[in-house]
Amino acid sequence: MQIDALAYASHENRAAPTPITDLCKRVRFRQSECQVCVDICPTNAISLPFGPELSDACINCGLCQIACPTETIEGIHNTDQMMLDLLGDQADTIINGHKLHVHCYQAEADNAYSVAVNCLGNMTENALLAMAGSNVKTLMLTTGNCSGCRLCPGMELFKHAVTTYANLSNMIAQSAITIAIRESEKQNAPPSSSTVSRREFFRSLGTGMAKQVAKVVVNKEQQIRALLQTDDDATVQKRPSPRRQMLKALFTELLLVEPLLAEPLLAKPLAEQRNDPVEIPAGVDFPWKKMHVDVAHCVGCGVCVNVCPTGALVKEVHDLELMRTINHSLCTNCDVCAEACPQDVIRFEQAYSLSDIVTDTEEEVARVALNACVICGEIIPASEGAVCTTCQKRQMLPLFM
Repeated sequence: MQIDALAYASHENRAAPTPITDLCKRVRFRQSECQVCVDICPTNAISLPFGPELSDACINCGLCQIACPTETIEGIHNTDQMMLDLLGDQADTIINGHKLHVHCYQAEADNAYSVAVNCLGNMTENALLAMAGSNVKTLMLTTGNCSGCRLCPGMELFKHAVTTYANLSNMIAQSAITIAIRESEKQNAPPSSSTVSRREFFRSLGTGMAKQVAKVVVNKEQQIRALLQTDDDATVQKRPSPRRQMLKALFTELLLVEPLLAEPLLAKPLAEQRNDPVEIPAGVDFPWKKMHVDVAHCVGCGVCVNVCPTGALVKEVHDLELMRTINHSLCTNCDVCAEACPQDVIRFEQAYSLSDIVTDTEEEVARVALNACVICGEIIPASEGAVCTTCQKRQMLPLFM
């Protein structure tokens, strides 16, 4: 893969992003007002009648893919994966003196080894972690005129990724890489309109490398389709977050090579040193919080389990007792469970630990005692009494006849 393949490529074999509609918050919970993808789209190409729909105005910039809390929109554009591939295949070429140069499509490259990306906003904390794992100490970023670029919301996404990366580095006591950003004095202009339109140019960004990464794309599509297969209900599609799965793999690799973490992950010394909840300073926007349930007021309806797009929440019933568990490594804090909860008993608190990311253990978040209705036998929460609401209504009906 060439170091300019992330942005400068021919527009052959382009493919527009494809929404996995069932993962959209507005589909899983119709009263959700989420419209992050609409707000960030630079060409107003996204509408939300019943989940996201993309028009021909889409330029495949990839910002909606990064911004969506449930990763509903999938496409060929995956800057994190491409950067990971480059660091694996051409680390000796693109990393010089522990420095890595990256520039956006508008900016002129600092040198022949600078990696071109569509927009800095396409790089998440995963790309930064991968750089740290490749012994990058300094990341030199060159941008174009962000204020005059239609992709300007991407800079806010990147700042969010940097904040997240800094906190993740703190989790494993790893020194964060130094990030320096400068605006290029000379801007790269898009191709002449006589050869290709501006819309066609933007649409081609990040997609022309299809031939080089066809295997990656096909494998990813097959994995997504496989994850969407459910035995319980074919109409309810769920799948783990690809971005979180990549983060988990990166963290696991870093833990294995970190000298201080040579012992097993859950060994006592590691738990004492690295597995305590990270204290997040007030005002710091850290994306992952831990789910908590007000058990005293939970009725065990299971709405949160049904709307969860990643399968992080699981409900089990044993001996007239309902138990709900969560796998924090799958939870992306999309908040759809809190929005949909009819009792408003779900909240998320800013506290996270290393094991919440890298392990698949399930934590109990609610245990609700159940009763069988003495009239119809329907299983109901013990807090509702001995008679279900349906039977109560039937008993009250003669009084109004």
